[in-house]
Amino acid sequence: MMPFFIRPMSKGDIPYVHSLALDSLDEYYSDEIFTLFLEQWPGGQYVACRYDGTVVGFICGSNLGPDRIGIALFAVNRSSRGKGIGSKLLATLRQSGTLRGALTIQLEVRTENESALDFYKKRGFVTAEILHSYYRNNGDAIRMLGLCSVNS
Repeated sequence: MMPFFIRPMSKGDIPYVHSLALDSLDEYYSDEIFTLFLEQWPGGQYVACRYDGTVVGFICGSNLGPDRIGIALFAVNRSSRGKGIGSKLLATLRQSGTLRGALTIQLEVRTENESALDFYKKRGFVTAEILHSYYRNNGDAIRMLGLCSVNS
């Protein structure tokens, strides 16, 4: 396992997080979206860094109500996947949700993204519904739900 640590995202991280999002995600997101997430819930945005400070992953949480949070954006650098970084980012967001009183966590993932679906299922998420034409290219999504207070 490569050494890394999780810390809250800061405005200074946005250029690195944006670059990682452009490289890892198949939808385009402007860098302003990360500023909005930081303003909306400063305690729900995290980055994973190598010990030299390089950002290798991030997770952006959102408030979906008094007892539910969401995963809005989540990515780990392709060369850093499979090393526990995504699991630790998810666990950190779950803990933040639990601390603010959330019971459940929600996310959407492309129906054809087998590796992401497998990742979430192994961490206790279940399919809640299919969202047809959810993405800009009319791709379908699966909405998944999980508990905030679990060991992941």
